[in-house]
Amino acid sequence: MNFRFNTIYVIESLNDDERKTGYEMWHDQLQYMPFKHPELEVHYKPIESLSGWDDLMNEILNDVHVNGNIPILHLEIHGEKNGKGLVFKNGQLASIEHVGTQFRAINRATACNLMLTLGVCKGLYLLFNMHLDKPMPFIGAVGSFDDLYSGDIVIRYTDFYETLFDTFDVSKAYIRLTNCNTGFPSTYRFIPADELYYKNYQGYLNKQCTPEALRQRAIDSMPLSGLPLINRQQKRKFIRDFVEIERKNRLDYFREHSSIFFMLQEFPENRERFDVPNNFSKLQKKYQNVVFV
Repeated sequence: MNFRFNTIYVIESLNDDERKTGYEMWHDQLQYMPFKHPELEVHYKPIESLSGWDDLMNEILNDVHVNGNIPILHLEIHGEKNGKGLVFKNGQLASIEHVGTQFRAINRATACNLMLTLGVCKGLYLLFNMHLDKPMPFIGAVGSFDDLYSGDIVIRYTDFYETLFDTFDVSKAYIRLTNCNTGFPSTYRFIPADELYYKNYQGYLNKQCTPEALRQRAIDSMPLSGLPLINRQQKRKFIRDFVEIERKNRLDYFREHSSIFFMLQEFPENRERFDVPNNFSKLQKKYQNVVFV
């Protein structure tokens, strides 16, 4: 994956009686990395509430705008038990959509370079804020859809960051993360945003653009059309016209969505950087090559 960073924020919101995994990683390893890489900044940010989170997201966004820093966000926060978002020390919830809007602003400010590493139970459910018709909220994420355990988190992410700072290759760092602590099963995955977009868009075409799905969508649209669809003939014509227009415009919709997701108007270089497909044949090839690890 092609991305840049020069700052790491370790963001922690855990209960008083819990092991402070974020502080431990920062104290024992990450705070010393600027001695090895003087251009790197590392910040430890404990927070307690939703307002504290919001203030920190604004601080990070301002840091990107004013100082040009490009962060990795490492989160040590509880995940909501059903994967609906982040739960802070005081019990408040930040929903997936709430944090997605904030990540999207930071990612745009970094020209699509925001990476997440998640010491969060069910943390990868944050991927559900990645919509086909909105800009990508981050370039990729390392984490799990399952529950995590504090000792395992520290071991794996210590090795992850050791490799990342040696190689500056997130794929190699992820492989190191999954291969360490061999006595404990790993449920971690590394999911790049572009590959998820290709997978989800092809899935949308496969499920929502079949003849049956288009016909049903046309039927569902009838009450909203404002047309006097009184008899069967009028309804059949409405369905035919709806399906024909959708088929005719489908490629234009895909190109428009891709432009929005990859922010091509703001960053035209992203077309080459992500090898954005411009037709369905190329999308299909991308889809077939997606293998999430």
